[in-house]
Amino acid sequence: KFPSGVSIRITKLAVSWNEEKVATFHEGIITVYARNFREKVVQVDSDTNVEPTALVWCGPSTVVAYWDEEKLSDRGTVLVIRDSESFTLFKYINRILVSPEEDGLRIISDEEHEFLEELPKETHRTFVMGNTCESKLYQARLYFETRNALADDFLRSIKDDDRDAMPKAVESLLVAAVHEWDPRITRYLLKAARFGMDFDESVSTQPFVDICKMMRILKHIRDPTIAIPMTATQYSSQSAELLVSRLVARGVFWLAHEICKYLKLKDKKTTTDVLLQWAGCVVFYEINAPIFILLKRNTIDTLWEMFQMYFACRFNYTICIPPQITSDNLSDEAKSEVIITKLKHVRGIDFVAISRKARSFNKSELAVELLEQDTRPAKQVPELLAMGKTELALQKALGTGDADLVYLVLSRLLKETNFGEFNRMIAGFPGARELYIQMLRETNIDALQSFYLQQDLFHEGGKLKVQLAYEQSENVISLQEELRQARMEFFAHIRDDHKYLATAADDQIKLLEMQKALERTGIQVLGCSVSATVFRLLQEARVGEAEKMRKQFSIPDKRFWRLKINALARGRHWEELEHFSRSRSPIGYTPFVQACISMEQTDEAQKYIEKLPKEERVEYLLKTSRFSDAIDLAMALKSDEHLSMISDYAHSHGRRDLLKLLETRVGKQ
Repeated sequence: KFPSGVSIRITKLAVSWNEEKVATFHEGIITVYARNFREKVVQVDSDTNVEPTALVWCGPSTVVAYWDEEKLSDRGTVLVIRDSESFTLFKYINRILVSPEEDGLRIISDEEHEFLEELPKETHRTFVMGNTCESKLYQARLYFETRNALADDFLRSIKDDDRDAMPKAVESLLVAAVHEWDPRITRYLLKAARFGMDFDESVSTQPFVDICKMMRILKHIRDPTIAIPMTATQYSSQSAELLVSRLVARGVFWLAHEICKYLKLKDKKTTTDVLLQWAGCVVFYEINAPIFILLKRNTIDTLWEMFQMYFACRFNYTICIPPQITSDNLSDEAKSEVIITKLKHVRGIDFVAISRKARSFNKSELAVELLEQDTRPAKQVPELLAMGKTELALQKALGTGDADLVYLVLSRLLKETNFGEFNRMIAGFPGARELYIQMLRETNIDALQSFYLQQDLFHEGGKLKVQLAYEQSENVISLQEELRQARMEFFAHIRDDHKYLATAADDQIKLLEMQKALERTGIQVLGCSVSATVFRLLQEARVGEAEKMRKQFSIPDKRFWRLKINALARGRHWEELEHFSRSRSPIGYTPFVQACISMEQTDEAQKYIEKLPKEERVEYLLKTSRFSDAIDLAMALKSDEHLSMISDYAHSHGRRDLLKLLETRVGKQ
């Protein structure tokens, strides 16, 4: 805001980079105001009322005005104004573009790219003012290289000037080196700073190391082939990762990668991203592109040379390409070899991302080869499915043992293939087939039965059919019908050791018929097994019908005897049981004793204990509480084992009377 009563028509206005000053153009006068517009810092008459094409700042304290040839008749004019009221004129023949930056001004024409900046005070003290400590140190280094004794005089002069003169001189030379564009002069300034550090131990070496690293990087990016003329101030104001990303965006992968290694960036992702972008570049270029020269490893073996030739072709630089390298070398196999050779030992490389890039360029075979290098099946399988490589995806998923991955592949196969093709494919993968069966068992039983039929898995299909028949049938008639279908569709086709299943199905149908008949007589046996049905008949003392079923279903003698003994005992048919025991028993008389004891009929059990071998009687005499007889028999057998058995029985059942009786009998003996 101007003071009251002051009115100025401003046609151009520019704010300084630090927003502390404002430059204005009005009626041929260029004025620099403080931020409040109340204090004039500089005022210069431009000798022309023509409005400048551009009014910009060059750094924090210099204003630049530019008139092109259309506004001033003879040629383009640049007026440079500093804080003092002195100014400098530059004339340009061609039209130029001025671009202000925080520490200077870029002047770009059709032929040149210039950078206008204020001379740093450290540079001024070193090269212009001849009696400063930094100037003396610089000259001392020059004399030292020529073995001139004046070097010692300059060093002594620095020490005599001030106690802290040497550290200040080293610091000034380092700053001057940072702002110097000529690599040769930069080298001399750094040597002079290092020379001064040798004579003062108080000077830290870390700033020198950091500046050397920075100047080395700036030297490379300022090279015309890279064309990033960045100043030291601009480099310091941004991160190394940002510089690397700019190089990658320009395609200068070799330099971006070298900077990552040189600075030992802690962010490993930056380094891997550079390599991934490089791999994507290799994948992208077709046969007629100049990138093919990357692929002749026996001729061009380093990243530097490879990308040097690439940029030569891209920007029309003159470089001799070996004649033996032709476009025929650029095959997918060659690309894959280069990428894998360069990246397979690099930790953190995402080959899936590179493969995805190849797939986006319709290079499926190259994508598969690159994907093989990744060690994460969970990432590989979805990518293979996206490429349509379903069989390979299934193989990878099975190799991991991860059921979820296998189900993912199977689901995709079911959506993309017909049922016949799907069955043919998984027939070669037993593991996938088992998982698919498990999936169908939980989701679609009807589809599982169809799958069993198509795969000729008659045994498994028949078992499933029978299981479903018993679970879903509402009555005996529907159950019999389902069993007949199971026999016809599955069991009848079995030609191996499981032929008996067809007979078993027939027997089950007959059993159901017999059980229906028994149901009508009041015996509830529908759905029971053959043994349970026979047991129920024997329990009801319908021995004739039980014998008939025994013959019809070929029940073994031992099983039938056990069924009959337990059934007669459970039905308390003691006379029939005794009559039955008179026949020659194929299983001995122990089951008779056990059946009677289970029904708490010790008297009945005693009938059969007498028929047991003497060595077996002791145990059952104890169970029927005939303790005295058990002790007498054990003593008669002179068996310590049986005596121990009696003692253990007494302790386990808390029978003190038995223990006392045992001690009395044994003591008497």
